[in-house]
Amino acid sequence: MPLELGAIPANARNPKQIQAHKELYDRTQDVVRVHNPTSEDFIVHNDRRFSNERYLIPASTRDIGFGKGNNDVPRFIALRYVDKMGIERINVLIKKDWDVKKMKFRLEERGQMEERLALRTNDPEMWKNVVKELWIGVVKMYQSEMIEEPVAPETRREFGSIAEETLNNLGMVDTEIGVPDGTPPILETPATVDQNKENLINQIS
Repeated sequence: MPLELGAIPANARNPKQIQAHKELYDRTQDVVRVHNPTSEDFIVHNDRRFSNERYLIPASTRDIGFGKGNNDVPRFIALRYVDKMGIERINVLIKKDWDVKKMKFRLEERGQMEERLALRTNDPEMWKNVVKELWIGVVKMYQSEMIEEPVAPETRREFGSIAEETLNNLGMVDTEIGVPDGTPPILETPATVDQNKENLINQIS
């Protein structure tokens, strides 16, 4: 779906600004493969007020056509997924780490020591490990066939989340993976939810 001119503020519609908005929009539509290492499906919601799109990242035991635990989704969904799942994964790691550390202290000391010694959700090293686990790579650049020559990316100093910043620092944010062209991302709708349930029942039967 191309960028609609009406989405750009009226005072930012000169040719240069329109091109900048288009490039930014096109980038969000790149297709990225992500991975779910957990035993439960993960749903990323988009536009709940109107279309209520649901993107399914299957459990690590399920294969919906992209490998077990994988799905190909638009970049903006992939970033949202890595941010949300990343927080969940890091919280689990923090709890496991503190459950070991707290045994060294008396019960009455643990609250104070947790404040000092527990890992934090913004720990850069933890994010590096989690991002590498969740983000596989870019499957297809949106409208990449229309680009006549490569353009060096500008240095980005502001990021929407620590997940995106980590991807950028690791040099993974634009890493492409070799896959067949033309494979569409999986968008889960109420109809596909019912179909997936029926398929699962048939597999079990």
